[in-house]
Amino acid sequence: MAVTGKTTGADMSNTTPILMSADNPTGWKLEELLAQVRKELLVKTEKITGDESTESMKVQCNNLSILRQLFNAEALQRESIAVLEAKSPDQGPTGQARIGAAHANT
Repeated sequence: MAVTGKTTGADMSNTTPILMSADNPTGWKLEELLAQVRKELLVKTEKITGDESTESMKVQCNNLSILRQLFNAEALQRESIAVLEAKSPDQGPTGQARIGAAHANT
């Protein structure tokens, strides 16, 4: 699935949603998007591992820190999924909400 809604620079006002939701049922699941970003960043990092320049080493260090944080974010999302699954089965992005205002109104 291609990531859509990419903007350049700081202008995020016209960003198309990329996460799956009732309004975007074909979007990415957060845990899948995080895993994909991790994979792509790892490939980019591996391409510069032979470069021992100060700049490259700093970028590699930063990338490894980002990779750890992405992994932790993915783990938190999977924990949230488990909590929601324990409450009730997932009905998909257009199904009945399990928590939140939409759930409280039913």
